[in-house]
Amino acid sequence: EMVRVPLELPPVYADYNYIGNLRYMGIALFAVMFLMSLFFASWTFSKRHVRVVAASQPEFLLMICFGVLISASSLLTISIDDSEVGYYGSTSTGLCMSIPLLTSLGFTIMFSALFSKTRRINKIFHNPFPYRKRMKVSLRELYLPVVLLFTANVVALTLWTFIAPLK
Repeated sequence: EMVRVPLELPPVYADYNYIGNLRYMGIALFAVMFLMSLFFASWTFSKRHVRVVAASQPEFLLMICFGVLISASSLLTISIDDSEVGYYGSTSTGLCMSIPLLTSLGFTIMFSALFSKTRRINKIFHNPFPYRKRMKVSLRELYLPVVLLFTANVVALTLWTFIAPLK
């Protein structure tokens, strides 16, 4: 009977998709986002008593800057590939899992801040007593969506990390 497998196999070629010099672009983009986030956060903090900025709810503007900072930090972990830390090991697995963690936590902070701002505006415009002097929205009502969304996200990401982490 004939052997159907060739006796001399071609050399194995593995393409690891290393990013090479693109890592410097990721680091540069992170630096730009980091500096812009810090600039806008410091500007918001310094102008928080100006009427327009105060009406824009500076605590939520600062939360958006912080969410951008966390989400942008995933660019640093994307910029590190297996050529630097090795293919197998806890370091590469941790870096791989940190990308969706940082991205989704940053997005959740930004989204919940925008959601709370919109919720406050809707509550004021849909006031059942429009002729009252002022309507107050408590801090508990404002930060409840932030806490709930962030907690749900942390629980889902924690379960993902322990049940089936990225490798």
